[in-house]
Order: sequence, then structure tokens, then C-alpha cells
Amino acid sequence: MPREWESTVNDAVAKFIGAIGDVAKLEITTMYVVVGEDGIANFEEAKPAAKTVIELEGDYLDYIPVRLVKESDQAKAVPQIDRDLYRMHGENVQKALAYRNSLFSTVMAGIKSLMG
Repeated sequence: MPREWESTVNDAVAKFIGAIGDVAKLEITTMYVVVGEDGIANFEEAKPAAKTVIELEGDYLDYIPVRLVKESDQAKAVPQIDRDLYRMHGENVQKALAYRNSLFSTVMAGIKSLMG
């Protein structure tokens, strides 16, 4: 019986270490795909439109979708944020953060129950 308990604890520790690796860096990429005239989207051709990388120690990278826009024929094109796409990406980031927090809470609860 002690061997089985030791094996269970070792398995739990291994899963915890794996989960910590999973939550240490969160990368969210919002992809886009063009729907053809036939109404079919080929997801193999999806391309990244926005990306966010959040690391556990607080480092944060945000790749914002912009479009180059000319205000006149004479003007130089300037980047403008695609606000709709960025808002949609922000919603994806919030969902990913909620999932990561839930996963971390579950792992911590499991460790606490093992430790008594």
C-alpha cells in the first residue's frame, strides 16, 4: 500500500510540473481565413491576424493588427489599428486567461488535498 501511495504522489508531482510549464507561458494567436465564393473556408490556409504572449513572470508581448491607410493621394500611409479584430482577439485572450487560471486552481487544489 505505501508503494501505491508513493506512486500516486509521484504522478501528481509530475502532472503539477507539467501544468506549471503549461501556465508559465500563455500564447494566444487569432487566425483569419478567407471564405471562398462557394462559401467554404479552407482552414489549412489560415493566417495569423493578432498574437499575445504572456509569461508567468509578467513579460507581455502584444502583436496588434494594423492596416496602412492613406488619408489622401499625397499623404504617406500611416498604421491604424484594426479595432474590431483587436477587440475580438482581446476576447480570445480573456478566455485563455480564464482557462489558465482555472487549470492552475485545479492543480493547486489537488496538491493541497494530497498534502492534507
